Amino acid sequence: MAALSLKQRFAYTPRGHALRHSLAYLSRARVATLLTLLVIGISLALPAIFSVLVTNLRSLDVGNEDANSLTLYLHMRVDDLGGVELASRIQQRDDIRMTRYVSRDEALETFSRHFSLADAVDTLGENPLPGAIIAVMATEDDDEARIAALSQELSALPEVEFVKYDLRWLKRLHALLELVSRAVWLIGGLLVMTALLVIGNTIRLEMLRRSDEIAVSHLVGASRRQIRRPFLYSGLIYGFAGGLLALCLVWLSVGLLRGPTAELAGLYGSGFELSGLNGAQSGLILAISTLVGLTGAWFAVRWQITRLCNPGESS
Repeated sequence: MAALSLKQRFAYTPRGHALRHSLAYLSRARVATLLTLLVIGISLALPAIFSVLVTNLRSLDVGNEDANSLTLYLHMRVDDLGGVELASRIQQRDDIRMTRYVSRDEALETFSRHFSLADAVDTLGENPLPGAIIAVMATEDDDEARIAALSQELSALPEVEFVKYDLRWLKRLHALLELVSRAVWLIGGLLVMTALLVIGNTIRLEMLRRSDEIAVSHLVGASRRQIRRPFLYSGLIYGFAGGLLALCLVWLSVGLLRGPTAELAGLYGSGFELSGLNGAQSGLILAISTLVGLTGAWFAVRWQITRLCNPGESS
């Protein structure tokens, strides 16, 4: 009963009256309201979806030991004992944090497990794969000159046939992600501006349709604050509801992409799973959408109310 009494008291305050007035108008103009919400929701959902994809790409496990390591392929004449001893000697270097020796049998087992050419290997009668040493560097940076010098020094060892490192593709991936991230920010800013203009134009048209009502209200003593309040609430409702719709579109898109993404990751032997928005990100989108709705309505009301309340001043 106390909650009902509080609701009744708010309903008869100026803010409660303005809110009821806004909701009543939006419910009457259902088609226009739905179309506006769709435009706002899509405009806000697109940058959010792109941002989710970029965030997931950045979280791929390409950066730690695999990207910060050198692979030393040994000559076929080096046996397992010699490979283990060489890995131990290399690990004693100051610029190497750890090493792991991969025997020829282990390499063949991994190859047979992941590739369909294992039957062809069996016909050779012997293991054609060499042993290898994975050396994780102590310094986690992308100094290509330093890594190239270290690679050349290790490849000069008599047991090593050649050294492989994948720094260049990793740098290209980071550069591509940085480019895509900036493009997402740019496109997101433009789409947010589009949502702001849509809300502002919608509120402006609503005020023009109700110009006679606004003029009469002004003549009977309503202040500009009282006149503008329902339209500001309309913009706030547009923004908040558009943000909710954008979140639904993002969750739907992530759900549709999660299955194909998991299937693709499985083909590459990865356990990667596409993740969606967390609570903080969802709250941020709602806050931005609400602020965009309120800002668009405020600009529209500020520009239009003087022309409607005082026609002589705008001429």
